[in-house]
Amino acid sequence: MIEQYFESPRTIRRLHQGPLGGYMDAFAGWLHIQGYSRTVARTYLRDVAHWSRYAMWCGVTQASDLSQELAQDFIENHLPNCSCERINSGAYSNAAAAVKHILNFLIGQEIIEQPVLKASPYNEMSSMLVRYDTYLDELVGLCQKTRNIHRRMGLQFMEWLKEEYNVLDLSSLTNNDIVRYQEACQNNGFSADWKRTLTSCLRAFLRFLRWERILEKDLSGAVYPINAWSFASLPKYMSFEDVKLILSMPDRSTATGKRDVAMLVLMAYLGLRANEVVKIQTADIDFAKGALLIQKTKTQRERILPLTNEIAAIMLDYIENGRGLNPSPQLFLKTVAPYSPLIAPSSAGTMIRKYIKQAGIKTPTLGTHQLRHSLATHLINNGVSIKEIADLLGHTSVESTGIYAKVQVDRLKEVALPFPAFENGGEFDEQSA
Repeated sequence: MIEQYFESPRTIRRLHQGPLGGYMDAFAGWLHIQGYSRTVARTYLRDVAHWSRYAMWCGVTQASDLSQELAQDFIENHLPNCSCERINSGAYSNAAAAVKHILNFLIGQEIIEQPVLKASPYNEMSSMLVRYDTYLDELVGLCQKTRNIHRRMGLQFMEWLKEEYNVLDLSSLTNNDIVRYQEACQNNGFSADWKRTLTSCLRAFLRFLRWERILEKDLSGAVYPINAWSFASLPKYMSFEDVKLILSMPDRSTATGKRDVAMLVLMAYLGLRANEVVKIQTADIDFAKGALLIQKTKTQRERILPLTNEIAAIMLDYIENGRGLNPSPQLFLKTVAPYSPLIAPSSAGTMIRKYIKQAGIKTPTLGTHQLRHSLATHLINNGVSIKEIADLLGHTSVESTGIYAKVQVDRLKEVALPFPAFENGGEFDEQSA
């Protein structure tokens, strides 16, 4: 495979030196499958061969003995002073990416093990966070994304304690410390949702401290709940004219534009959540029946949504002309190599922020969920029943959809009672009042 990128026998011999020499052909094939251009693949192969020779000079003879530490030493210490590849050039801007790719390749081939998160001896909080992550994973059973949030909140709490007392002593925690921390967080200007998340994570962290026997008793009961009245606020939405303007922003002549408009139209016209969009698989689409299957997500319920001719045409254009022949079952892929599936819902958020900026409009938020709110508001203002909207959005209860009834300002005007002052030619009548 490597002969497709290099012709010189001398160059090929150099590429096969060191502990990675036996894997260079397979790695070249992997780069080809990932969709990298010939120029980029040649650069990565050269940089990986460079690291392989450096590892050989360091006494490493087997690829299984390569480590993250050796890679970091190569990037941070060797490359800045290196002249072994091109005399005095000292510039290898793609080397870090190349080393990262070969490590991922070796992990995928089970040649080396996935690196374990290690505690830094210089950070007294890091060891605690590593143990906390293990607790959340093995005992509580939380997914990686949720554990990341819990660790971040736990770190924030410990940093506050250290700032307050100039030392971190979790064993001396009191109920008063917990209450004061919550009070400090209430005045930081964050949303009620963030504050509720904080209280939930704080309780979990305190239960962990008790599990570790750092605390003599469970202090999670000292965390007071954040009151949030149901339907107390209006949904944040934009006018449907602004929604259409955002949909017109992607350049549909490019693969990126075709993908982006397909994602946007699913959120704007079918009310899908961002995490529902990125999880769609090609097998979930039935163009013959005009139906789209949404797998279990937030509500743990599957639902089938209708595909209009317009939506189906946009989806088909992306599949045929924007997605290529990628064998991945996932529908939406990255548009630069490697053409791997979009996994994080935040990808959709980054995309919509770009098009909001291009459209030059002011929106209530910068997230994707406002498209879902905008659709529901548009439908209810055009006479669609609450039950039909609930079925479309996948709400398990129509009460969740009831919040959109509050945005019918024009209809509320029709049922508002006249003020007594206007019943007598504009003069206020005390008796009628």
